[in-house]
Amino acid sequence: MPLGAWFSFSGHFLHPRKAAALEIFRQLPRDRILLETDAPDMPPPAEIIRHPLPENLNHPANLPETGRALAAVLGMPADELAALTHANAAVFFGLAE
Repeated sequence: MPLGAWFSFSGHFLHPRKAAALEIFRQLPRDRILLETDAPDMPPPAEIIRHPLPENLNHPANLPETGRALAAVLGMPADELAALTHANAAVFFGLAE
């Protein structure tokens, strides 16, 4: 990206009302996508939640399901997305070799 932008995906984008955001993520350069929990706020849809909390709060342990759902949106295997976002995070945080 010419301006160096990064894009962080949370499970909140999986709600039906956020369908336009999913289309944007399909068009982004893959080397600029990160995953985030948004915990304790903005939980993913109920069908994604594997670690529920009271009061409609989000748990960081829901991140693997969010990653699997994003992988499906992007049409790639979940393990490939996990490796990709891990590498992207290492670059973003200056930890890449």
